Amino acid sequence: MNKNIIDKFIEIGKRGSFTPEESLELLVIGLLVPYEVSRLKGSVSFFENLIKGCHLVNGSFGGSTNQTYNLIKKLEEQDKNKAIELYNWVASNGGNYSIDENITYDERIKKEQIASERRSEILLNDQKVHLEAVARKKIKQDLHLKKSLERKNPYPEFEKRFQKMSDDQLITTLKEEMSKQGFVRARGYFISYLREEIKKRGLK
Repeated sequence: MNKNIIDKFIEIGKRGSFTPEESLELLVIGLLVPYEVSRLKGSVSFFENLIKGCHLVNGSFGGSTNQTYNLIKKLEEQDKNKAIELYNWVASNGGNYSIDENITYDERIKKEQIASERRSEILLNDQKVHLEAVARKKIKQDLHLKKSLERKNPYPEFEKRFQKMSDDQLITTLKEEMSKQGFVRARGYFISYLREEIKKRGLK
């Protein structure tokens, strides 16, 4: 964008309006053509009037409203307070795509902070739900393993008991059990563990 076009923006920004006669001129000289904001240099007042002119013109002719926001960010490098003041001015004068109407800079920051906190809360809640799900899964796995071991070895106390017996005690106990009448499930495991221990020791 050449100096004449920038000067036109600044002039309109100072006045705060443009005349019907200027409307055609604005279209002819191409005020709506995008330009490199990062290359612009000037005083605080230079950017102030340029921002106001840019907002008024682009808001009327449907130009790129990002230019206004980018100019405010550029001004922020020099004077943050003035940049905030102009942000609020744009918001109170219709706003644009990047600046919500009637929402001040401080209100926007507060809304963004609240949104960020909510996202953090959601993330923490998701993590909590995940950890709880993992914990429940671990409990189920441990329970399943316990039941599986119990099915394979439902009477571990028998095994421990026979491991502590002497060879003679094992043989005597087996003879006594074999001479008894009747049979129940527990007695069956009792004899099975007893025979297994005798077999491990190579006894007959």
